Amino acid sequence: MKLRSNLLLLCGAVLLSASPVHAFSLDHLGFRFGSEVGEPIRVRSAEAYLLSEPFYEKSFDPLYGELSLNAVAAVGVLRAEGDWSTMARLGPGVNWEDPFTLPLVLRLDVSPTLMSQESLAGRKIGGIFHFTSAFQIDLKMSERNSLHYRIQHTSNAGLRRPNPGLDLHFIGFSRKI
Repeated sequence: MKLRSNLLLLCGAVLLSASPVHAFSLDHLGFRFGSEVGEPIRVRSAEAYLLSEPFYEKSFDPLYGELSLNAVAAVGVLRAEGDWSTMARLGPGVNWEDPFTLPLVLRLDVSPTLMSQESLAGRKIGGIFHFTSAFQIDLKMSERNSLHYRIQHTSNAGLRRPNPGLDLHFIGFSRKI
């Protein structure tokens, strides 16, 4: 169990340092902290993540803003009642930004996710291979700094039973690099 967690953290560090995200210029480095939504186990989570520079951008009429695609890589830890699991993921992200009037960026991302444990606090979470989908709202505090709220769902997409999934919400900070 500990060996698997250490190997996953090592793989996650390699993912963040040498992943396909680096095929693109890095845009943001961020950290977020969160907890499970409405469950008695009280799962806590912390993540570090990287966003690439957009590899596709489409500008619309100023009323409609700008749409872009980028790569998202993250490593993190889930903790519940003294039990913990590491996780790593890499996938695409879609962003919408209104550069003219609102200091907001809306982000959607979906990515395959690996976890080091098959259960947390005695609750089976459906194996170690999952998918994570998320919606995030960034509030640009300055040209380089943003605060954000994120809600995400992680589950194995029915590949294995049980499949309870984890619904987490986060508060975070990112900085343009």
